[in-house]
Amino acid sequence: MPAIVNNHNFLYFDSLIRNQRANSILSFIMATYHSKDNVGHVDQEKVARRLIDAYNLFRNDIRKSETGSGNYPGTIEKFKKQYTLGREFGVWTGKDLNLSYLAEKVAKQEITIREYLSIALFNFVEPVNQKMINPLKIVFEGMINNGLDTIDTNKVKYFFEQNEIPVDPIDETTGENKKNNNALNSLYDLLENTVFLLTMQKTRHSRIVFLNP
Repeated sequence: MPAIVNNHNFLYFDSLIRNQRANSILSFIMATYHSKDNVGHVDQEKVARRLIDAYNLFRNDIRKSETGSGNYPGTIEKFKKQYTLGREFGVWTGKDLNLSYLAEKVAKQEITIREYLSIALFNFVEPVNQKMINPLKIVFEGMINNGLDTIDTNKVKYFFEQNEIPVDPIDETTGENKKNNNALNSLYDLLENTVFLLTMQKTRHSRIVFLNP
């Protein structure tokens, strides 16, 4: 089961991994799958080390480095900070890092990471102001209600505003939005890597359209 994030007063996604989320999730899956012993037990320290190789294989170079792993050192301490994204999107079934049924299918190449992420995002819910929301549902309803077949980040933000759901953190002192767009960009990065939507161009404000049936 995916872990449900804590309640926030704005749309929230863990900010440690802000882009290449699909390939990061794929890296978690493959590093875990190839860290099992002969009886299927997963060695967490081995997963932490193998994640370096998985990042380098599946992610583009990041943070002005020449590797997909960037400055990630492969220690268990750093891994526990990295793996929140995987927990939120159902990669593991528990603290022992056993792969979920769908994650196992990705590892065995029975489904693609895009198909996996589509299922995960379709079922993803989080509490905002003590109300459970499904971000994908808000985007789809926004497109339908506004008669749109293409969207960009500005339109996605507008859909949440229509539902009175802040997409930016709120300053508790002033009550104003801080406008850092981290959650909005994270959601858009996820949307670009689903089977529901087709990216027309790889830019921050790329337009995406529903795939033809």
